[in-house]
Amino acid sequence: MAVQPAFYQLLRVEPRGDSYRAEARLDPRHAIYGGHFPGHPVTPGVGLLTILREAIGLALGHPVRFAAIRSCKFTAPAIPADGETLTLDFTLSDTSDVRGTAAYRGETVLKLTATLAPIPDPEP
Repeated sequence: MAVQPAFYQLLRVEPRGDSYRAEARLDPRHAIYGGHFPGHPVTPGVGLLTILREAIGLALGHPVRFAAIRSCKFTAPAIPADGETLTLDFTLSDTSDVRGTAAYRGETVLKLTATLAPIPDPEP
């Protein structure tokens, strides 16, 4: 059985003063692009949110979920290509609020304002 390549690879998450920058590489060979959309691949919005959520969890040192999304705008398509990276910038507040953006090929593709909640460890 062939192993499916990962939809994305999170390359780094780094603090930048009171904010963070992360980079991820999308894999245009992933099966998700065969259906979204055939012949014209576009990264699904939920995929962009997943990548941002994972980057935030790494910055915080524990997994998180979006408890409330107050504003979410997809401003341009992220069309996957080999060697291209997605740049994620986000700022966290003391009240678990996050403001974030994602840019692909220098163009903003996502703007988000949300509230975070930790994902509890599973009980043994």
